[in-house]
Amino acid sequence: MLVRQRLRINEAVSVLALLVMVALSFLVSVRVEGALEKARIADAIMTASYERLLLRTDYYHTPGDRAKVQLVSKHAQIGALLKEAGTIFTDPEDRTTIGELLAANEATGKLSRSIRAKLEERGNSPPDPLSRELEDRRFNQLNMKIYETIMLDSRLQESSNRALVSSLQAAGGGIFLTLFLLGATAFINSRLLGRSIAGRLQLLRDGSMVIGGGELKHRIEMSGDDEFTELADSFNEMTIKLRDSYRNLETEIEERRRAEDKLGAINADLAASRSEAVKLLEQAQVARREAEQASAEFRRGNQELTLLNRAMVGRELRMIELKEEVNALCVKAGEPPRYPAGGEEQV
Repeated sequence: MLVRQRLRINEAVSVLALLVMVALSFLVSVRVEGALEKARIADAIMTASYERLLLRTDYYHTPGDRAKVQLVSKHAQIGALLKEAGTIFTDPEDRTTIGELLAANEATGKLSRSIRAKLEERGNSPPDPLSRELEDRRFNQLNMKIYETIMLDSRLQESSNRALVSSLQAAGGGIFLTLFLLGATAFINSRLLGRSIAGRLQLLRDGSMVIGGGELKHRIEMSGDDEFTELADSFNEMTIKLRDSYRNLETEIEERRRAEDKLGAINADLAASRSEAVKLLEQAQVARREAEQASAEFRRGNQELTLLNRAMVGRELRMIELKEEVNALCVKAGEPPRYPAGGEEQV
């Protein structure tokens, strides 16, 4: 797809630029570290050379074992630093300079040992003119070697500084070139993508306005193989579905209207039936009230009969009791009972 591919190109360019910058940063850091290490060695050699000069001067003015040990130790330190420099400085010119420094350091050691031997041999006795002249020559030769060592070490310092500056310049140039290429690629890709998007967006906008105005038969004609073509096809499919839905909605509305008409007729019939039912209900309520009145009158009559029956039964029972009492009195008087046993009486 066009848009997706362009965006992926931008992403790929950005990732590539990032990787290039990381690689450049790593290489620059390695080169800068190497240049700093060279500068450290060169500075250490320079510092040790000056310290050796001071120790030599101190030893020649005030000879002693301590000053001798310090001078020998400093000379050995310079030799070790030069050997270490031989493993760090790889440029042919620098290696030549280190070779000259090694030779100068070796010559300085020989002259220093020769002068120390003469001084130890002479002791505290004053030198004769010839010995004094030889000592001065050796001192001058030693000073020349020390000066040569300092000059050669200055060349090493300049070389390390040039390496550091070169590393920084290479890093700056590489980063600038990477950023320039990244910006140019992104600009060109964005311009092309913008032109392609603008025209297609205009087509989509015009088509959507026509469809939004109610023209559901309109189609957005767009060719190509990108996301906008897919979007136009989606618009066209949506328009077809919307048109079908609109037709179905009209059919449903018509059917609903017919159903509402039928429902109205049914409601009218139900209203008439309800009116008849209401009348029947009212008649049933009237009949119910009349039945309730008749039932109430029947209950009252039944209660009156019950009371009368109870009164009659009570009177009969009392008459039987009185007859039994009369019979008992007759028996006591020696007369026969006047009433039949059990309260029975012929009527």
